[in-house]
Amino acid sequence: MSKIPLDLDDMYSGNVPDAIVKLTCPGYTTTEFIAPIVNDFGLSGSSAMIQPFDAYMSDIQSISQKMALAGNMAYSGLMEKAFGKLDLTKHALYKTRAQTIRMYQGSQFGGINLDMIFIVTSRSNISRYHDAIELSSCVYPETNYEGGSGEAGDSALSYFQMDASVLKQELKPPCGYRIGSNGMPQGTWNIQIGTYFMASGFILESAAMTQSKERLGQGEALITTVSCQFGVALDISSEQYKSWFIK
Repeated sequence: MSKIPLDLDDMYSGNVPDAIVKLTCPGYTTTEFIAPIVNDFGLSGSSAMIQPFDAYMSDIQSISQKMALAGNMAYSGLMEKAFGKLDLTKHALYKTRAQTIRMYQGSQFGGINLDMIFIVTSRSNISRYHDAIELSSCVYPETNYEGGSGEAGDSALSYFQMDASVLKQELKPPCGYRIGSNGMPQGTWNIQIGTYFMASGFILESAAMTQSKERLGQGEALITTVSCQFGVALDISSEQYKSWFIK
């Protein structure tokens, strides 16, 4: 195996694009969250289907079963006379092909899970530690968020929460997420993985932060991992999904 030197600082600077994950949320922060690719990249999806004719076909099936059973019993009566007592505990199940028909109800994208690792190699790049803190904070609401263009008609999706010191406090969605006047989600995330995957329109649904036991001065961690889970703001089509993969 050939020895290839790995320069972490060069990687975090973005000079090795094939080796990094980059997260951005332009409507909320100017920070580019950059981390080395550490896990295999997996995507999943599912489709919801129902059988629309179950109720309709159950009546037909019941009638068919009764007719079939009656026919079997009549036939068995003739056979019993000819060959003696027969076992009537077994009978055939009659189904139609229409009972197997399914109707499409919707699709669901399974989301994207990414582990963002921020490694501090010297005091000069302690900003990586603070980037990890900022990223993990992006799942919490804001109390005084003033960012974004604030176009007329935008919905802030605000709600109220009881608090011991402030009985009624207005909270804004994380990252200023809202529905714009054009009906489209605003304040969403962009995800780039290496040079082969680039997509936008994601919502950060969870961010779990873990820190190394080893510390720098003033209690700052050497290694911080933020495990992120992203979901899509809008259901995606087949063409959109394929467009995420850079050709």
